Amino acid sequence: MARSDLIIKLIQSGLRGDRIATRRIAETVASEERAKKHDVVALAIEEALQRSRFGIDKVEDSYSRNLVLAPKQNGAEYVYEKIPKRRLDELVILDSVRTKLDNLKDEYLRSDLLASYALAPRNRVLLTGAPGNGKTSIAEGLAEALMIPLYTVKYETLVASYLGETASRISALFDFVKTRRCVLFLDEFDAIAKERGDIHDVGEVKRVVSTLLLKIDDLPSHVVIIGASNHPELLDRAVWRRFQLHVEIPGPDTWGIGEFIRRFERKSAIVFGTRLQEILAKRAYLSYAELEEVCLSVMRKYVLSLPNGDIQKAIRNVIKELSNKE
Repeated sequence: MARSDLIIKLIQSGLRGDRIATRRIAETVASEERAKKHDVVALAIEEALQRSRFGIDKVEDSYSRNLVLAPKQNGAEYVYEKIPKRRLDELVILDSVRTKLDNLKDEYLRSDLLASYALAPRNRVLLTGAPGNGKTSIAEGLAEALMIPLYTVKYETLVASYLGETASRISALFDFVKTRRCVLFLDEFDAIAKERGDIHDVGEVKRVVSTLLLKIDDLPSHVVIIGASNHPELLDRAVWRRFQLHVEIPGPDTWGIGEFIRRFERKSAIVFGTRLQEILAKRAYLSYAELEEVCLSVMRKYVLSLPNGDIQKAIRNVIKELSNKE
């Protein structure tokens, strides 16, 4: 526990309304608790100080913000903080994928029970698959389900041109996020976690990957790290071993196309009929992002043709445009 003199001073400054002194003493208490490996207590104090810095006293109030930059401090400049809005149950994903994500969510939300048995929840997830099939949406949906912020790495600030600087920035980034309950999302993960055996790579790449692996190992269980890659074959073999859960995100099959269209119909209050689904089911390499754009294109043509709109004519025109592009 914190020293009694610090607790007394903290109470006195709080009663006087001296916010500066209260913050300074609270930071000292958090630092001492961190040094004693009392990470849960230290994290709670640091999160309270963080919310106070924004002028927010309740955790739920912070979720009214949508997309903000994390406060500028060492390591925070390498991430975007997003208050997640997208929900897992809104996503069209296979039951096998949903089950894995639900299990992870249950472990995190019941971490106290696991801790009573000297167990920790899994917190390292690797998402792979072709682009446009929902890896980013899954990361946001998982953060929303866990009721914690989503931090997305900004590679434009993380990757440096000077020798050794990228590894140093990665260290600062992980030191920053480990003090918070959050989801850390590394999109295009292969950009910084590529195979070190490539004979064309210089020592800098190996140094970056080695630093990354060490920092992943050092992450506490209250930080969920999600790596996403369109090219998993490029990832270093040691990276795979760091992640406890590997989830392959496939493109839409016949069921996925039908389910996506049905949900789009409910949201837009219009019926496309079966023709659109039948045609799209025959197309190769269709992603959910492309599927959404097709549905939106049909809606645009239909709306612009009102009041005499013909949804089937709009579908035929969009399909014709798609065929001309092939």
